[in-house]
Amino acid sequence: MLRNLFIRGSEFFSGTDTYTAKVTSDGELAVTSTERERNNGLHYQNLAIGATEYSVIVDLSDTTNFPHTSTGRIDISWLKAEIEKASSTAVGEVELGVITRIDGTDADIDYLWGLKFLKGTTIQFGEIINYAPSQLKFAASKYITNVSESNVAAVNTGASLDSPFGNISPGLGDVVVKQTWVSGTAYDFDLEMMYHSEV
Repeated sequence: MLRNLFIRGSEFFSGTDTYTAKVTSDGELAVTSTERERNNGLHYQNLAIGATEYSVIVDLSDTTNFPHTSTGRIDISWLKAEIEKASSTAVGEVELGVITRIDGTDADIDYLWGLKFLKGTTIQFGEIINYAPSQLKFAASKYITNVSESNVAAVNTGASLDSPFGNISPGLGDVVVKQTWVSGTAYDFDLEMMYHSEV
C-alpha cells in the first residue's frame, strides 16, 4: 500500500506518522544531514623535512580549535597530498594514521594511507583522492591494516607535536601524519583535507 509523504517545516509526514526532518541550512536536502554539509576544511604544510617527523593533523578531542562536533572518530572525505623534493636524490614516505594507544611514554599508530617516493628525476608529485560517497574512517574498528607501529617514543601525551593549529599534545584517536626521511635532500609536504567527525 502506498503512503503519502510530504514535508512541512521541520516535520516529515508518512501516513499518520510524524518525524523530525533534518534540513540543511540552505534547504538542500531533508531527512538526512549530508557528509558534504558536515565537512570541515584543513590545510597543513611542513617544509624542509630532513629527519623523520610526526605531526597531529586532527585533534579528535579538541572541538574548539579543530572545527568538528563529535569525539568518536574522524572521517576523511577528500584529500590532496603533494611532495616537492629539493632534488631527485630525496627518498622517503608520508603516512596518515590514527593513534590507537597512547600514554606518557609512547604510542601505537595504525596507518591507513601512504605515499612513498624513491630517487628519480621527478621532484614534484602528489595524489588526490575523493572517498565520497564513503569516507576513510580513522578508527581501529573501521579499518584493517598491517601497516602499524608500536611503542613510538616520539608520540606520547607529554610530547608537543606540530599541527595545523600549532604545537599540541597528541591523544587517543588523533589523526597523525608520519613524514619519513630516508636519504638524500630534504622535501616539502603539503596536505589538504575535507573531514568531519562522528559519534
